[in-house]
Amino acid sequence: MYSYSLQDNKWKSLKEQRNDPSAYLDLDLGESKTTADATDSQASMEVRNIPPYDPAADTSEKAYLFDEIIPKNIRPHLLDIVGHFESGEFGLKGYGSFVSNRVNKLQELQGEDQERLAWILSYITHLLSLLARNSSMSKQKRKEKDQTIRGPMIPQAVHRKLLLMFTEPGSSSLSTEKHELLINYILVLTLFADDFRSEPTDICADLKMNRQMLKPYYDQLGCKSVSTGAFKPVFMTLPAPLKFPQQVTRRRRRK
Repeated sequence: MYSYSLQDNKWKSLKEQRNDPSAYLDLDLGESKTTADATDSQASMEVRNIPPYDPAADTSEKAYLFDEIIPKNIRPHLLDIVGHFESGEFGLKGYGSFVSNRVNKLQELQGEDQERLAWILSYITHLLSLLARNSSMSKQKRKEKDQTIRGPMIPQAVHRKLLLMFTEPGSSSLSTEKHELLINYILVLTLFADDFRSEPTDICADLKMNRQMLKPYYDQLGCKSVSTGAFKPVFMTLPAPLKFPQQVTRRRRRK
C-alpha cells in the first residue's frame, strides 16, 4: 500500500498553484534521460499527491492502478448499489449527480463488467460522503451536518479503509494534503467510469466546485481537455503515457 504521510510543509497547496501559473508548465518530453535525470524523476514520482500510477503505462486503462485504488478486500462491500438499482430503491438512497447519471449502465452490463462498474460508482459515493463529513468546520457543526448528509451508509470495512488512507491517526479531519488526494481519487474513478472520456459537469456539482477550480486537479493527474467544436461539451481525457505538469521550485535570491 502506498504511503502519503509526508509533512504538510513539503506540499504546495493547489490553492496556491491556482494563483501560480508557472507551476503548470508542460514537461519537455525530450530524448533519453541521464542517470541523474532518472533519479530526479523517480523522486518527483514518489511525492505526487495522486492515486497509485504507472508512469510507463501505454494505455489510459493501465495508467492508474485500479487494483490498488479499489483493493480486492473491500469490493464485496461495494455491490449494494446493484440491489438498490434493481429493487427500485436507488432514488431513495441519496446518491450524487455523477452516480445517478450513470447507474443505468448497470443494466447494460453483466458479470464482472457489471461488478466493476458497481465498485467504481459505490466507491465514488463513499469518497464523496467522506469529503462532506470532513469539510473544514468545528466539531459541533460537523455533528450537525452529519445528520443531514445524504447518501447510502458507508460499510464498516470500507469506512475503516478510508479513515486509514485519508485521515491522520487520532483525528477524523482531513489535512490539506489528504483533502487534495481524496479529490484526486474521485476524479480518477470518474475517468474509469466514463472510459477515460468524462464530461465533468455532474462531478463538479457533487464536489461543489466549478471547472476552473477543478482544472489544477485534472492537470495534476495528467488529464487533457478535448472538445469537438465551439459550444460543444468539453471532455476530460487521460493520454498515456502520463505527462505531468512540471512543478517549479523558486530559488531565493542571494543577498
